[in-house]
Amino acid sequence: DIALEGKGFIEVLSPNGIRYTRKGNLYLNNEGELVTDGGNRVLSSLVIPEGTPEERQAALENAPDPKDRVIRVSNQPLNINQKGELHQQGNLVGKISIVEFKDLTALQKEGNSVFVNKSVDNRADKSSTLVHQGSLELSNVNPIQEMSKLIQAHRQLESIQRVIKTYDNMAGKAYNEIAKF
Repeated sequence: DIALEGKGFIEVLSPNGIRYTRKGNLYLNNEGELVTDGGNRVLSSLVIPEGTPEERQAALENAPDPKDRVIRVSNQPLNINQKGELHQQGNLVGKISIVEFKDLTALQKEGNSVFVNKSVDNRADKSSTLVHQGSLELSNVNPIQEMSKLIQAHRQLESIQRVIKTYDNMAGKAYNEIAKF
């Protein structure tokens, strides 16, 4: 398991192509490939040179096939450092591709914790995201706190409804009293 500290995403290969996720529940499948809990294969890093959008696009088009970038490891203990480098028995065996984006709102959600980036220009040149092995990133929502806020809002609504009903009753009585004169 890994947690990401920063704005980066893990680059994975899904049946629909390259996708991005922050969900760090990682496993080894039967082929020795590092995969997410959804079965998407984790990719090794790809260096994209700086330059014009056309040069960056050309570099991506000439990059190795994503299937050739799938991380494969043996069934030995695996250590992952903060740069995302994979070490087995002291040897570097790969590096998880962590990608940051210039505009997170440009990512399109596709399924459970998986995102698509439609624009090559949206990829940031460098990633400063740190990887923490043995941790998982949790939801940014505390269900107990949110439930208590919901109860509080409901009680405020009931209180306001009582006030409105009281004013309505007062207005009705005042109307009846005026009608008597």
